Amino acid sequence: MDLLKYVTETEKEVIGRYIDDYAEVPLNASVDKILQPWAKNKETLFPLFADTLILEKDVTYVKGEDELLEDIYHQLFNNLEDEVIYNFVSTWKDTFCYRFHWGSTDKETEIQEEMRSNLYHFLDDDNLLSGRWERDTCEIKLDDMEKPIKIQHGAHIMKFIRKFAEMYHIEGFEQFRIKHSQIMNQKKLTGKLCLSIHPLDFMTMSDNNCDWSSCMSWKEEGCYRQGTVEMMNSPCVIVAYLRAKDDMRLYNISWSNKKWRELFIITPTGIMNIKSYPYHNPEITKVALAWIKEIAEKADFGNYMDMPVEYDPYYNFKVDGIDYDCNISPSTHYMYNDFGSGHANFVYFTTDRELYNGGTYNFNYSGPSECMSCGDTGERFTSEQNLSCDYCYAPKTCCNCDCILDDGDGWYVDGELFCDDCLEEQTYVDPITDERHILDTDEVVIYAASNNGQSFYPDFSITIEESTLKDKFEDYCLVKPHRLHKNNEYSNKYYLRRDEMTEKGLELFFSQEYWNWRERVLKVPSDEEMLEDCFIRDIPDAA
Repeated sequence: MDLLKYVTETEKEVIGRYIDDYAEVPLNASVDKILQPWAKNKETLFPLFADTLILEKDVTYVKGEDELLEDIYHQLFNNLEDEVIYNFVSTWKDTFCYRFHWGSTDKETEIQEEMRSNLYHFLDDDNLLSGRWERDTCEIKLDDMEKPIKIQHGAHIMKFIRKFAEMYHIEGFEQFRIKHSQIMNQKKLTGKLCLSIHPLDFMTMSDNNCDWSSCMSWKEEGCYRQGTVEMMNSPCVIVAYLRAKDDMRLYNISWSNKKWRELFIITPTGIMNIKSYPYHNPEITKVALAWIKEIAEKADFGNYMDMPVEYDPYYNFKVDGIDYDCNISPSTHYMYNDFGSGHANFVYFTTDRELYNGGTYNFNYSGPSECMSCGDTGERFTSEQNLSCDYCYAPKTCCNCDCILDDGDGWYVDGELFCDDCLEEQTYVDPITDERHILDTDEVVIYAASNNGQSFYPDFSITIEESTLKDKFEDYCLVKPHRLHKNNEYSNKYYLRRDEMTEKGLELFFSQEYWNWRERVLKVPSDEEMLEDCFIRDIPDAA
């Protein structure tokens, strides 16, 4: 079965442009190659979709608390387009702004501030959501009020907002009330619910014109973008979403503008939801789950229980008709594992008991990670954020630790490339030639020794190339280089007495510590002075 033929040439062109714009490097493979892992892995789910990649139907649903709170925030608290409502909320909070005076002995001030606090919190989310005063019964009488006003717990909140708005001449209440009423009276909605395995719906699953985003967003460089690729290539994941009234423009085509979306897992063992964005609505989730169950059973994909079970992932739970504990433990690779992230989890379990493993269901729902530039799978990625593999995004690696280096990073030494850390650990600078070299068997270490030749100072040494010792070291010592004290016949360690050094040699070893800048002369330390600054070791007997 070739799923590629169900993606139009125009859609492929859009996919290529989307990758070019939002992956770290341009698309180097063909779009067909990019889509091969998707086409191969989605073959499992394709029979559920009846020769198409997207199913759509009208649904009626009730808004959940999360969605209503989103509406309250955008339409009441942050409605920059409606100046009257915005000014009403701002003026209310400015009027009743409170400041507690901690430790104050003025009891009257504390009482006044507490009453101002209650008025300030009239516009809290929980009060506006329920339409009632959710705090304890209280009495409010500010200094400029003639008599106190008592507010019972559970009282209708809008009545008191009106009263105090009129009392303190805060304009805009009626527009505020109407907008609040519209929000609360539009709980029941009709919309287009879609189920999709289309690759473009996975790529855009957090990109929309509905003012929400997530860590999966390509456009906003979300920190888990590679997770969208794994979901696209997963053999068990589909994306469900509610389409906004107006589609979004994606280059030269119109595409689904997702005002809500949720990923779902479909296996013969169970059908379950992951986390939804930008809000949680268990009713929509259940509608989508029931629809998925219907098309799965119609395609003979599996047989499932009549009712979904609500559960907590990774914890044991009971299922009616099953005499042992069940446990669902999902995992991912680069994808952010959204299970158990503060939302309701439901599952339609299979009726086939043989598919259980003692009630425990451990599985990984990621498909292959894939480079959106070269199209290869199983490659390394610097992080979950990357859409391009390390070899396309940054093809250079450190020769020592094999870490990935961006263009312009790293240091070439003797023809090898090093990262910053390995440069310090694996290379050295020859102080005579000022050239950097790799630490290997071709360098020589020369330690400064005492004048009597009985000890050397580990803190005062130089590392130079063996060729430097042979060709350029005579200016730094009074003896022939081959006459230097040597640790043993096979060692590359040498010892040079201070009285065998020329002025240049003394400066080479000691100038950083013992140069007198005022007198502009080098004060060569005595053995006693050296003892104060570093540990003196005995020169080996073989010297």
